[in-house]
Amino acid sequence: MAGGVERIEIYVDGAKEPTDVLTEPPYKLRLDTHQLADGEHTLRLVTLFRGGRRAEQTKSFTVDNLPRIVIDGLEAEIPLQGMIEADVNLVGARGAPGSRRPRIWPYALTTVVVLGGIWLLFVLIAPAPKQLSEAAPAASASSASAPASASAVAPPSSAAPVNQTLLADGSSLYSQHCSPCHGANGEGVPGAFPPLAHNASLADATFVIRVMHDGKSGPVTVMGQTYNGQMPGFASLSAREAAAIATFVRNDLGNAYGGVSERQVSSIVSAAAAPPLGTALDAGAEAVSDGGALLEEGKNVYAQNCAACHGDQGQGRAGLYAPLAHNPNLKDVNLVIGAVLVGKTGPVTVEGNTYTVGMPSFGLLSNEQIAAVVSYVRGEFGNRFAPVSPDHVEKQR
Repeated sequence: MAGGVERIEIYVDGAKEPTDVLTEPPYKLRLDTHQLADGEHTLRLVTLFRGGRRAEQTKSFTVDNLPRIVIDGLEAEIPLQGMIEADVNLVGARGAPGSRRPRIWPYALTTVVVLGGIWLLFVLIAPAPKQLSEAAPAASASSASAPASASAVAPPSSAAPVNQTLLADGSSLYSQHCSPCHGANGEGVPGAFPPLAHNASLADATFVIRVMHDGKSGPVTVMGQTYNGQMPGFASLSAREAAAIATFVRNDLGNAYGGVSERQVSSIVSAAAAPPLGTALDAGAEAVSDGGALLEEGKNVYAQNCAACHGDQGQGRAGLYAPLAHNPNLKDVNLVIGAVLVGKTGPVTVEGNTYTVGMPSFGLLSNEQIAAVVSYVRGEFGNRFAPVSPDHVEKQR
């Protein structure tokens, strides 16, 4: 859900220029194998994100464009005698004259005969209704004790009912917070962000809520594919907003795993609740042994995680993202650390101007990375505030 995708570049074999560039979801790969030689090939997908980050995925595939020869009228089970005549067809040849579909009527006839035999057998040996009613309780007890299949789409009988209001609100919140990375239809981004559509992992409501609150770093594997993107936590969402998004992704996009309530969200995240923003833990920033190296690291962390919204020079975006340049609010070291750890909901006001878009949590960053980026923004962009140590971050985490 973090950061938007700028484009996906497709490279075949060792090509220096992309064969195709995908810029709008849903992203669909189109490849004409008739333009390639038969044999082994490599497909490389490079996903470029706003802010400079990138992810790569490589797939190997085999091309075989040679047609297959099919001889109609030469069945292995039928002995041949005398002069024969048979049609020789090229199946799979591009534009081959005389190619035609294989005959399917023998298979259809066989299917009808088999199904008819099964029906007749069922009629002859089926138990009476009374026998069925006596057997039903035992079967129900047996099925209740069996674990649910991880790939099932239907919700278990114990699943919470779906709140339709939360489901509708979740659709809007998903578009705002999640679709830039996971796609409008939950299709994900190859090699970077996993799909949410038809995703059996979403059956675990606790897993969904914790990932949404705490974030998750890659690599992760979904349906046999690996994804290396990083998702920040959205701890700044209210319990109702989180319940709405969880309800939507678990009961739309081809999924049906039951509703999630506000109380369920609050119960799961309460153990990980962070201290309120601005809680005073120290009188001020602690001494840092190597401020130069810390600021250099902070510059890199800022470019990767912050510049896309706050700007390369901390200028922000009018009405949306607050500026960090010449920002007196950065004097409160605990406020800044808290915003990075748990996020912050909008609107916020900086020197009389209001900014409406909140900030997601970056609690997945290490103490050293957070100390570096906080020290960087407090000491750059026209600000002159003291650096922060990793120990200070650890105390507030």
